[in-house]
Amino acid sequence: GMSLAASAAGAVVELVGRNEEGKILSRETVFAVLAKLALFFDKSSAFFERSLSSMPRDLSRLTTMAISDTNKRLMLEFDGVVELLVKFLLVGSPRRGEKGGDALQEQAAGLLLTLSLFEPWAEALGGGAGGGGRSGAGDALCGVVSDETATEGGRQSAKQALFQLERQHASATGGAAGAGGAGAGVAPGAGSGMQRRKHAMVSYCWAQQEVVKRVHAALV
Repeated sequence: GMSLAASAAGAVVELVGRNEEGKILSRETVFAVLAKLALFFDKSSAFFERSLSSMPRDLSRLTTMAISDTNKRLMLEFDGVVELLVKFLLVGSPRRGEKGGDALQEQAAGLLLTLSLFEPWAEALGGGAGGGGRSGAGDALCGVVSDETATEGGRQSAKQALFQLERQHASATGGAAGAGGAGAGVAPGAGSGMQRRKHAMVSYCWAQQEVVKRVHAALV
């Protein structure tokens, strides 16, 4: 059953999941770990009633798996994986104030930061090519940054993850200003007598969009 498969997969992760070379974990093992995590948000599952304090152990297995780029790619094949991991940020969740909520949110933000450093994951978290962080992941990370009750570690991880999403978006759009950032610049070689101008990237939450637009307009 699921419990036995998940336990076996967890053991395999602990034994070989940190290896950064070669094909480390099978697709089935990666999926078993993710499937168990999904049960925490399935109202029909016995895991749904688990305390938040019990979740970090299972989420830490995912953090271990994410050390390997091979495993990161396998994780992306799991249906709904982005939405699943975003749920662990607890943004807007009635369980946010429960015991263990701070630690779980900080751990999830750190995991998303690790994943955002890997280009395929940065694109997925950003809502696809050219998404600019407009997915649920981008909004949830902004929610952590603006949450005054969040831990400092959680907020910093969320900020850095958002920055990575902005970088990915800028790269995908050739450095043009996106919905989640604003920039101004002149491409190299735009004119022989024109001095090359530097590009500025501003990372911000959606609530600050109008202010940043005014800053962008003043710069250009």
